[in-house]
Amino acid sequence: RELPLQKGDIVYIYKQIDQNWYEGEHHGRVGIFPRSYIELLPPAEKAQPKKPSPLQVLEYGDAIAKFNFNGDTQVEMSFRK
Repeated sequence: RELPLQKGDIVYIYKQIDQNWYEGEHHGRVGIFPRSYIELLPPAEKAQPKKPSPLQVLEYGDAIAKFNFNGDTQVEMSFRK
C-alpha cells in the first residue's frame, strides 16, 4: 500500500525495499513510497513512529517528501509534497 504524504511531512522509514522504494510510517499509517520523492534527514531531526515498529523490521531512517506521489497498487503509498 502506498503512503500518502505532503511536502514537508516527516516520514519514519522502516526499511529500503529496493533501489527506488522505501517502506515507512506517517501519522500512524504504514506504506511504501518512491526514494526520489523524499530527502533523507540527519539523525538529529528524526521523528518517532506513533506505534511500535513490527517485529523483524530494520530501521532505515526518516525522510521528507519532495514531490507528490499517487500509488497505483495496493502496496504503494500515496503522498503529497
